[in-house]
Parts: sequence; structure tokens; C-alpha cells
Amino acid sequence: MRLVIDAIVVSVEMLGLYFLAFLFVFLLAMFLNPIENRLSAMVWKHSSQEMQKNISKPTFKQFSQKHR
Repeated sequence: MRLVIDAIVVSVEMLGLYFLAFLFVFLLAMFLNPIENRLSAMVWKHSSQEMQKNISKPTFKQFSQKHR
């Protein structure tokens, strides 16, 4: 009987530690989310500025000459 109780206790402890590890990962993700959002915004802002500098939109006349 003692063996059954020990097995149940160990199983409950393992499940508790399993969910505790996922709780810590979830809390870490919640903590890092604002930092990731700020970094992402900086990268998108920088890349969109470069794209606007490099892309010049053709006029209708240039487009029609190119696609004759």
C-alpha cells in the first residue's frame, strides 16, 4: 500500500512541476512581450523608411511605355 501512495505522490509532484515550468515560460513570455513589440516596431520603422527611399513609383506614362 505504501508503494501505491508513493507512486501517486511522485506522479502528482511530476505533474505539478510540469505545469509550473509552463507557468514560468508563460510569465517570461508576458514579461518579454512589451520589449519584443518595441524592437519589432523599431525594425519595421527602419525597414519601411529604407523601402520608401529605394522605391520610386513610376508615372502612368512610364508604365505604359514599359508594357507595350
